[in-house]
Amino acid sequence: MNRWFRHLLVCLAIVLLALVPLFLLFAALALSNLLNCEIPTPASAKPCPLWGNDISNTLAVMFLSPWYLFYTLPLGGLGLIVYILLAVMTDLLKTRNSSRRR
Repeated sequence: MNRWFRHLLVCLAIVLLALVPLFLLFAALALSNLLNCEIPTPASAKPCPLWGNDISNTLAVMFLSPWYLFYTLPLGGLGLIVYILLAVMTDLLKTRNSSRRR
């Protein structure tokens, strides 16, 4: 596998991990729409049955998960910057060392 493709996959994984709370919101909206339930708030959770279990509290937590974007986006951005810097530095060192050996 090409090393640049591997670096691209790692960067994509970091971005996707930073956006997980947003995906949870979309999943909560889709699930509540499928089950014909209102999006519950933690204060007033109306029952939302799925296979005999009430998932209203789970939907409420998933609906409020985008607040975690305040943590995951900066940390993901920082992780992306650190990874890119380390990848560039290691690639430069590899090319520098390989040119010295010749």
